[in-house]
Amino acid sequence: MEEKEKKPGIIECYIHSNKKIGVLLDIRCETDFVARTEEFKKLAHELCLQIAAMNPLFLKEEDISERFLAGERKIFREQLSDSGKPQKIIDQIVEGKLKKYKEEISLLSQPYIRDQTKTIKELIDEYIAKFGENIIIKRFVRFEI
Repeated sequence: MEEKEKKPGIIECYIHSNKKIGVLLDIRCETDFVARTEEFKKLAHELCLQIAAMNPLFLKEEDISERFLAGERKIFREQLSDSGKPQKIIDQIVEGKLKKYKEEISLLSQPYIRDQTKTIKELIDEYIAKFGENIIIKRFVRFEI
């Protein structure tokens, strides 16, 4: 089964009330019909709020480069260097911290700010089921001064 091209969509923006945080989001779906619905626009707005509040650095964990992770791994190891724990335990702790950190900085892995029991990916999956169309986030940018 060939996947449909996801060209229709919208650019949503959000500026926080203090005028110090702004978000631009490029979200796509399969048809203009869905892109024009209030529900799709609501999802886009909710995602902008999430990005403004939680400051993800990446869309998904797979987008995080190994070089970036190596730097974080080094920081976590340095934090544990004086712990006196065996190297094997330090390695396990570092990998656990790294896993949690990747979830925190990846939008799709983050807990939804309005319902901590679901991730952003699960929220999007609910809308996919509702619309019967795939939805993807192409990109986002967050500005803060």
